[in-house]
Amino acid sequence: MKKLINSLLMLVMILGSVYSVHGTEASAWHEFMGMGNVVGTQTPVNENGTAIAWSQDFTSGWDSLSDPIIVNDQLFVATATNSQLIKLDLNGNVIGKMTLASSLGYSVNIAYGDGMIFVPLGDGRVQAVDAKTMTSLWISEAAEGSLQGRFTYYNGYLYFGSYISDYSTYASNGKFYAIDVKDENSASAQETKYFAWSFASKKDTGGFNWSKAVVYQNAVYFAGLDGNVYACDLTTGTLLTKYEVGEAISSAINLVNNQLYFTTKAGNIFCLTLDADGTFGKAVSQPLDTKPNTSSTSTPTVYNGRVYVGGGYGFGAKGFISVLDSQTLETIYRLETSNDVQASPLITTAYDGKIIAYFTMNNEPGGLYALTDDLKTNTGTFESVYTPNGDAINYCMSSAIADTYGNLYHTNDSGYLTKLSKTEALSLNSNGILVNGNFIKGTQLQVQQVSQGDQVQTLLDQNTAFEKVTLYNFALTYQNNEIEPAQEVAVTLPIPEGYANERLKLYYVNTDNTLSEFIYQVENGNITFNTDHFSTYALVELKEEKAAPEIETKPQLNQPQIPNTGDRTKTVFYVVVAGAAILAIVILVVISKKKK
Repeated sequence: MKKLINSLLMLVMILGSVYSVHGTEASAWHEFMGMGNVVGTQTPVNENGTAIAWSQDFTSGWDSLSDPIIVNDQLFVATATNSQLIKLDLNGNVIGKMTLASSLGYSVNIAYGDGMIFVPLGDGRVQAVDAKTMTSLWISEAAEGSLQGRFTYYNGYLYFGSYISDYSTYASNGKFYAIDVKDENSASAQETKYFAWSFASKKDTGGFNWSKAVVYQNAVYFAGLDGNVYACDLTTGTLLTKYEVGEAISSAINLVNNQLYFTTKAGNIFCLTLDADGTFGKAVSQPLDTKPNTSSTSTPTVYNGRVYVGGGYGFGAKGFISVLDSQTLETIYRLETSNDVQASPLITTAYDGKIIAYFTMNNEPGGLYALTDDLKTNTGTFESVYTPNGDAINYCMSSAIADTYGNLYHTNDSGYLTKLSKTEALSLNSNGILVNGNFIKGTQLQVQQVSQGDQVQTLLDQNTAFEKVTLYNFALTYQNNEIEPAQEVAVTLPIPEGYANERLKLYYVNTDNTLSEFIYQVENGNITFNTDHFSTYALVELKEEKAAPEIETKPQLNQPQIPNTGDRTKTVFYVVVAGAAILAIVILVVISKKKK
């Protein structure tokens, strides 16, 4: 009986610890690795099934942008441009912003807890902001070094590490901190919040770069560059136990049940099992690859006995995305990628017989990719979900996140935040004009038809061969945001009354009012054409070509009437040849008679 009770208590503690790490709100992505990086909704899986719902640049120059978080269907991002925290609704509308107390550093990871947004400032302090009112609540004392790790919020405390690098000696240091987040002086917006405790890593080989802690029972577990995994008391910081890995760790730790998963910069992956008292039990490790320079800072995502993790072979070199057995850590298969995978894979379990794992690569164009893991054949393929263009092209170490409606949110070093939505085959209608293609459900089509006015008259004046012009202004909108087709769509529009089918032309009207001709087909009184870009199109009827009038030429007096062929040189030539032929015949006749 005692064993049964202990087992049940153990199960409750395990579930409780996982629940606390993953958050308590259904529409929440409160911090890095929110929801354990596992969702159960259908999300876009390739470019043909993906549309950009909206995309916004929140930075200028090389300013940094934090990875977004989601709280109660609202997005939060921090930008180094003007040092602002910005709140948006899921449609991309800015609904709040505030100026932070200091500039931001290069690597910015924000988190939510107890009604507050926590922002790492560039001077080593943490600022707490009320998520509803977007006003400052408190600012912490400064940590030693920069805050390049990720925040973990648990039960009224914020946990995080710092990093100090000496580029002349290559020494690295840092401390791990805890803050009691309670706002003890509500009358002050900038009260100084002091650390509850701090813990120093091993001198000259330590520091916490990109690390993130997890909470299990009464301890916080964290790892850093000194190659140790530490367990400290949640409120006092007292060291309870540690595990010596012996390899620098720059990934976050992922807690799944009572097991800690993480990777090392030496290219190995570890799984440490925690015993009932929180001490370290069984340890398993495997190399992610045996190639030279194999390394990983990717945080493993674990689901249903499988581990999804990335890595690479050095900056600018190729990388990989791997699927492993979660208990043995043996590789099920590994796919080569064109660049290093440093992000933590986001997976969806919503597709039968397969898992979709999203990842990014740290090189241009900085897009988003999806691995399709076939659970029956233990094989996988990956393809692009989103390819940035223009100013949105840049490097990417960020991980994608998802909302509860199946939308993905992606950012890279360009400072653009992009919402990606799943599309489906739809037929959109605006006043009898049809557009067929793949669109986000809820997309609206608006077409304004114009046959007179300044723009029409300008086109008629500039193009004298035009008899009539009708303009069609196409606009696609989704949740009040104007969007473009995700891929090529088919457009069908009725030919206006009075237009002659045999004299039609279709043009795209460029911004400078020049025209680009489009290929089209005519069928049943409609014209159809394909396009991947909407704006203004012009349907034109050309003027009817009139036959040239016949001109009567009267011969001049006392002149022989020679047919007007248009080439008098050839006529003279023919007359001379004919005369020579007649003369030759006459000579032959005369010679013949003399012989007789």
